[in-house]
Parts: sequence; structure tokens; C-alpha cells
Amino acid sequence: MRSLLEKRNKKNISVYVDASNIGSGGGITHLNNLLARAPSDNIIYTIWVDKRYLADLPKNNYFIYKSSFLFNLPFPMKFIWKILFFRFICFKSKPDIVFCPGGLLFFRHPNSTIIFQNILPFAKSSLFSSSLSERLKNKVLKESLKLSSSKSSKHIFHSINSMEVIYEQKASRKDYLVINHGIDDDFFIDQSKLEKKIGLLQKKIKQKECLSFTYVASAFKYKNHIPLLKVFRKLKDKGLAFNLNLVISKGPFKTKILKCVEDLSLKDEIKLYEDLNKKELISVLHDQTDLYLFVSSLETFGMILVEGMASGLPIFATKTSCIPEIIGEHDLYIDIQEIETAADKILKELNNLDKLIDHCNASFSRAKNFSWHNSAKMSWDFIFRGND
Repeated sequence: MRSLLEKRNKKNISVYVDASNIGSGGGITHLNNLLARAPSDNIIYTIWVDKRYLADLPKNNYFIYKSSFLFNLPFPMKFIWKILFFRFICFKSKPDIVFCPGGLLFFRHPNSTIIFQNILPFAKSSLFSSSLSERLKNKVLKESLKLSSSKSSKHIFHSINSMEVIYEQKASRKDYLVINHGIDDDFFIDQSKLEKKIGLLQKKIKQKECLSFTYVASAFKYKNHIPLLKVFRKLKDKGLAFNLNLVISKGPFKTKILKCVEDLSLKDEIKLYEDLNKKELISVLHDQTDLYLFVSSLETFGMILVEGMASGLPIFATKTSCIPEIIGEHDLYIDIQEIETAADKILKELNNLDKLIDHCNASFSRAKNFSWHNSAKMSWDFIFRGND
């Protein structure tokens, strides 16, 4: 297969990017890093994106950004753009490549690529909200993504696990590639600072000083904040001195989380952070965290997990979804649903300093495997690859 990049002549290649359903957080971070490393010679990109996120995206003379009021309509009315308008635009203009990083494409194009960014619609209903509207939304998204899988010619997944889960749910198999996310270099802690952090962790554990844990996750049921808080109530009862930093960005479970903190009498131990920017998050990870937590039941990739790894932190994690393939060889796993067992496992591992230190260094080293440069290059090479 020859790449369209190899077939370039004086005529520009036209790439239409429909990012209209990409929102804040990991989706925009991923799009920003892809566009910042996009091939540029004799290529014009027309990119449809919510105007609220334009400030976060790179600007140059080969990017044409467009937006529409339709992008802000409530779900599922925003599908009007994809089903009618984007289809009409592509049929009329006949772009060389159609790329949908949000995973939804409702018409056929000979060189079209979608990215499966969201594995939640393919998960068991017990993992998300029990409300009828939430179940209906995920059902519609699941069927829409399955339809998109049949219309597009190529698929990108961010983990082997997400590929297996989605194809097992009868999504159409096409030419596909698994491409991990990268992370920003700023998350990598300096080697000298890492050594100081490890020394401080040793001192705190030996002298039974207060330990600082951090969990970064949006407020959704499958992120398991409630069972995590119950585990830390057990740890408090067992005499562990700790602070727990909860960094929450969005989600419908925030009120329930705050009520649980109060009901479990953990207000003195919990510090809540909301909507931190990158600099603020790095400060929490590098300067205010001894041990990291990642207890989600479901992840498409887990960029926040890798950011914790790059911070050189020992990580207590759930052995679910894509987490084992991201974190590698690891034995600090906990079953977050087994409250007593999880608490005992944390206490046991805190008494094994050598293992914790090994995990600090191993996490830091493994995080270097996740590069935006490699992720973007693999993505664009695959997107531009011809189907002939």
C-alpha cells in the first residue's frame, strides 16, 4: 500500500477532520498533539471543532478551523451535523481523506479513519449511572459507534483491551492499528527531584509520618471514588495517618462523593481539587504526593495513569481494563470492591520499602515509552496510508 503522502504532487491533499464531538480533557489534549505534529507539505486540513476549544489548538497556514452552533446542541441533536451537514460537505467537496477522531462517521468514504476514544458505551451497564437517560445515551452511542465502524475504512484504538472489547461487541472489523497516547514531557520529574521524593517516602514510612495519596479522576461511577473512600476509612480505623488528594474535573457523581466524605468522617483527611490546569496538576503530583492511586474499572487508555508513572510514584491500581498493558509488570494491584482486603494490601505493601522504591523507578522508566511524537507519527502514517 502506498501512502497518499508519497503520491503528492503540486496539487494539495485535502484532509477533512470532524472533531465536532471532541470535548475538554483527554480528547482535546490528544487532538492538539496530533495536529501539532501533522504533515504539512502540500496538505490542507479543514477542521471542524467546537469554538470553545480553538484556543487550545495549534494555528498555522495549512489549518482551516470551522465551527457551528450545532456542536453545542444537546445529545443526540448534535448528530444532525454528522448525519446531514458533514455528509453533504464531503459529498460536495470530495476530500482525499476523512478523519474522525471522535469515532463517529455515518457515511462511506474510500479513505476514512475513525478513532475509538470512548469504551464506556460498550461496558456493562452497572459501571455507569443507573439513570434511564444515561443508559439510553450509552445505548445510542454504542449503536452509533458500531455503525461508524462499518462505514469507515480504518480504525485506531488506544489500547489492545479497547480493541478487543469493541470488536467483541460486533463492531465491524476493518484495517486497524493500536496506538497508545503520549504524555507531555512536563510530567516527567527531574531525576534529582525523584531521588529526593524517594528519600522522603522512606523517611515518612519509617517514622510513621502522614502519607499523601492522590487520585485523579472525573466524577463517574466507574471511577470508584465511593469504594476508595471506604478503603481509606478502613485505613484510618487501622491507624494509618494520611492525606488523600482527590482531583476531580467533571461528572455526575461529585455530590455523592462529597456526601460520602462527610458520612465517613474523612473531611480532615481529604483535600479536594477541581479543574486543575496542567501546571497545577504537575505541582500536586510532584510536590504533594507520596503514593498514587488508579482504581478505575474502565479506561480506553489511561493518560492520567501514565502521568502518575512519569512523576515517579508507586501506584496502587486496579487490575482491570487496559491498566495492566499500560502499567506493565506490577504487583501493587488492589481489588477496590473488596474494602477490607484492599486496605490490608495497602498496609502490607507500605511495609515493603524496597518494593515501593523499585516501583518508583520502574514507573518512571516505563512512562518514557509513551511519546506524543511516536503516537502522532504512527497515527498520521496510518491515516495517510492508501487502501489500494
